[in-house]
Amino acid sequence: MGHSELGKSVPLALVGNKMLILLKKLLLMLARKENYLMKALLSIASIIAAISAYAMGNSAISAKVSDLFELAPRNSVSLNGILGESLNASLKGVKSKDVDMLVSPFKFRTEKRLWKSEFWGKWFTSAALAYDYSPSGELDGILKYAAAELIKTQDAQGAIRTVAPEWEFKLMPNPNDFKNGMTWDVWGRKYVLLGLIAEYDRTGNAEILNAAKRHADYIIERIGKDKKDICNIGLWFGVASSSILEPMALLYMRSGEERYLKFAEYIIENQYKSPFGMDMFRKMRDNTVVTDIFPKAGDPLYFAYAGGGSKAYETMSCFEGLLEMYRISGNPDYLKAAENLAASVRDTEIIITGSSAINEKWRRSKFAQNTGTENWQETCVTATWIKFCSQLLRLTGNPIYAGDIELATFNALISAQKPDGSWWCHHSPLNGARKAATPQCLRDKALGVFGDDTLRRPGEPEFIMNCCVASGPRALFLIPKLVCMASREGAVFNLYEKGTATIPIGESPVTFTTGGLSWGDCNTATISMKMSGKKKFSLRLYMPIWSKDTRVSVNGSAIGENIVPGRYLEISRQWQSGDFVKIDFDAKVLIKSIPGHGDIFSLQYGPFVLSMDRRFEADFNKPADISDKDGAVLDARPLKLKGAHLAFDVPLKDGGFRRFINYSDAGRTWDKTSSFATIFTRKGRLEYVPAGNFYKKN
Repeated sequence: MGHSELGKSVPLALVGNKMLILLKKLLLMLARKENYLMKALLSIASIIAAISAYAMGNSAISAKVSDLFELAPRNSVSLNGILGESLNASLKGVKSKDVDMLVSPFKFRTEKRLWKSEFWGKWFTSAALAYDYSPSGELDGILKYAAAELIKTQDAQGAIRTVAPEWEFKLMPNPNDFKNGMTWDVWGRKYVLLGLIAEYDRTGNAEILNAAKRHADYIIERIGKDKKDICNIGLWFGVASSSILEPMALLYMRSGEERYLKFAEYIIENQYKSPFGMDMFRKMRDNTVVTDIFPKAGDPLYFAYAGGGSKAYETMSCFEGLLEMYRISGNPDYLKAAENLAASVRDTEIIITGSSAINEKWRRSKFAQNTGTENWQETCVTATWIKFCSQLLRLTGNPIYAGDIELATFNALISAQKPDGSWWCHHSPLNGARKAATPQCLRDKALGVFGDDTLRRPGEPEFIMNCCVASGPRALFLIPKLVCMASREGAVFNLYEKGTATIPIGESPVTFTTGGLSWGDCNTATISMKMSGKKKFSLRLYMPIWSKDTRVSVNGSAIGENIVPGRYLEISRQWQSGDFVKIDFDAKVLIKSIPGHGDIFSLQYGPFVLSMDRRFEADFNKPADISDKDGAVLDARPLKLKGAHLAFDVPLKDGGFRRFINYSDAGRTWDKTSSFATIFTRKGRLEYVPAGNFYKKN
């Protein structure tokens, strides 16, 4: 894939930041003379910097491709239903993390094969999004402290790293050599860069941008053409390392400095030029099935993790970067490759709860949902799938991505968080029990291929973190920005929950208040509006794929056409305060067979997949011959249960019933006392197949 030539432009944001820095210096000089008025003006200047940064997006250049849909602005959305509860709990969890612990690996710099380098950046980007949802002085202080403490570890050469010197940018002897070559070095540096860019976007602080640039410069001085090959650094043929494409593209957008663009172009081209590369971008452009991108010669010793190369999370991370490069260059091949990846994942990987991956890898999972493993749906995969789909939704306005986000959010995502927000699951099984993610990287004992890298060094603090605990909130706090978005013509609703959203339309904002909706009790959402004067704009409403007969009215007058499941209903008219839109969703308990297995079933109600939980259903793991007609369960009876947002007594053909609750509340004790089943048979035992090794030797 070629690159469009980009012209140079003046980095206006940087000019503005330099002016603000000079202003601050002047005001500081005056403030030292006890001039309290000047102190106040200094605070105002800081606020102006933050507002300017947010409004401009800190972009130093203009993108060739603009988003069709824009994320909701900071502090503009408040949710009060099941999603709001999850967000409030997660906010506490994010704020509770030990910043000094997360920074400590960058001080000790002893890492070899492990991945403590990723945790600061993952947590930081989660916390920055959490701040956007619910700004506070407390969280602002935490973020500023975390950024400052990390930057203190930056050395004179610009490196911010956790690895020992001899393991820096270490090349892999062969793809399966964990002991002598496995490294997450570049992967972790990617997350450092993402975190610093997030803080620059949040505050407009040019010192943060400078630290990010020095960090990136250290990398590109050592990796690239005629230097070390990025596809030969780290596991999975450099796929993890190549995902640094995303922050390099973002850094170019914010700095306007060509070397970051050139390095991003190198990463893309190197996928097909390197003897170690997988050529994944061109393969997906040409519509390859995602599992066919990678070699199928797995090492049986490590089949559950290292065998084959199709690491789901890391692959999507690379394509997130490709979409940033599409914004920059306008190269249509980049968008085509990303859309083909999303289609392939949807068609061959996504399971009933909206996520995928067995043992963290693509396995054509959609057709293997009766695989007997607890290692389903890594939360990192769920979060990255939602993030990837949100990028495509912003760029294309295609409602299929709204449907993808809805299914994953109401099921795989919120189910993986502990009710109090303090921790997350690593995996989320369809049948079984939820388990707390195991703390990673430091176990105070030598461990297999990781050797003594797991041992704590003298003075090093105990390290308690997991990749999915850090990743889950990155998707969760993105959701409020996707519920209601801005378009060039007006506003777009993608998800429905009680709450408010204030969206800029024209010269002034419009506040939308969603009420009425209470899944199971009331399947009607009423969206009322408040604005100054009258406004003509377009309101797009996503019509969920599961609602076959949605009814919509405006101020009591029915809309009788253009309501198609899985599409947007567009209402263009002049609006004013007091106007309201009423949406009656056709929510029923539906029974669906599992793709490739006509004798295995699941239930869904609205956006929620349903499960039988041992706490409420003693026969949760037995066959259930559901009474249904034309795919709809007959006479499912809703009921209230403590510990579940949704519950139904579902009739059986023999006159009995089974009690189902929403999957996201099943297993909430995080032990076997709430074991659950989401897929089941009508008659006979559910036969599980072993996970095995999908990748057979050629």
